Amino acid sequence: MSFHGQDDAGMKGAMLSALLPLLGTGLGFYYLVAGVKKAKAEVEGCSIDRHTVVSSIMLAVCTLYGFVGAAVILADLGKDPALPANSACAAGLVNGLSSAISAIGQGYFSARAVEAGARQPRSFVAFVLILIYIEAFALYGLVVSLVIGGVAIQDQTDLPTGALVPSTSSFLLATLGGVVGSTASGCAIMEMTVGAPHMAMRAMLPVVFNGVTGIYGLINAIVDTQPWPPSGNDWAAGILYLLSSAGVPGNL
Repeated sequence: MSFHGQDDAGMKGAMLSALLPLLGTGLGFYYLVAGVKKAKAEVEGCSIDRHTVVSSIMLAVCTLYGFVGAAVILADLGKDPALPANSACAAGLVNGLSSAISAIGQGYFSARAVEAGARQPRSFVAFVLILIYIEAFALYGLVVSLVIGGVAIQDQTDLPTGALVPSTSSFLLATLGGVVGSTASGCAIMEMTVGAPHMAMRAMLPVVFNGVTGIYGLINAIVDTQPWPPSGNDWAAGILYLLSSAGVPGNL
């Protein structure tokens, strides 16, 4: 029974990694489609196909990250020695939730960006750059997930059940703050480019700083794996990352 329960917990990690990005991508596509319909209704004859194609590809990549993470977790569960169950859950939660948050942010930003792009096509380069910054948070989640799995297999010490959420909260809060900050800053930049397209690149700094928040979260999460298992006591750092990112868009 104990072995069966461990298998169930490990499979839960793979499911979190695969299903959460699907849900986030679905919501992201919903925002995107709504934005495209609104843009076409308000600006007759607008050309926003390239905005739509790029947004769709980036959203699909978030789902791909989820499946890659799930495939790695399943493979690690079948190894000898195998990936411990709670560690598999932590890896799946980190990868799945970060990709989902990134996808939702991308969809919301893209919906606002296509409206601006319909009125000012010169905003396309800034649009792509901002989208890449938001996408990066999903990639950070995959990296952290792989690190957690690799260290847990090597050490063969599982995370205590009570430490699963606290140990992942610092990175996930940094991801949430970075995505919200990047999305809000990006939307403001897109609105500004309608009347002043030459200002788009000059106003990119808040998006860059929110990307740095994600890098801080990535470093924090990797450092936490040494020694293994992490205590989960640094969740307060995640709160600070979240609050820091939330304040950046106000500078625009």
